[in-house]
Amino acid sequence: MAAKTVQFWVDKFQLSEHPHAKGYYKETFRDSAQVQNARGEERSASTLIYFLHVPEQLDNSTTFFRVQSTEMIHWYQGEPLTLYYMPDANSTELKKVVLGPDHDQFHFCFPRQCWFTRLCLTENKDGFSLVGATVAPGFDFKDLETRTYGELKQNCI
Repeated sequence: MAAKTVQFWVDKFQLSEHPHAKGYYKETFRDSAQVQNARGEERSASTLIYFLHVPEQLDNSTTFFRVQSTEMIHWYQGEPLTLYYMPDANSTELKKVVLGPDHDQFHFCFPRQCWFTRLCLTENKDGFSLVGATVAPGFDFKDLETRTYGELKQNCI
């Protein structure tokens, strides 16, 4: 069997370029059940996407995200995926978790409203990390905030 490539997964799952992150995605599930999020707004109970990360390094231009819901990352295939998050809203101190076959975890839950990023840290230019991201209550782009790592450090959130 031939080695799977970024293009293989893009074609297989009909992934699109993500508008805010380096990689490709596709929503595969949006719950028909409706719930209220923490702000009292109606959302799907949960959503699920495939996300295909391509190689990227952590630097001041790295995009960090914050959503109003809990986001769960599930590692599926490829290079290990490195997760960075800021559990303290008053500090830019990063916590690090690595998901993958040579690590202790295959999934991780980011607490709602914390800043986080997910990176495929590899020297392999053809490397990738294929993951799933479940969000509950469900994801809505209206709930998404983005900042660069440099902006977060400069403004100390």
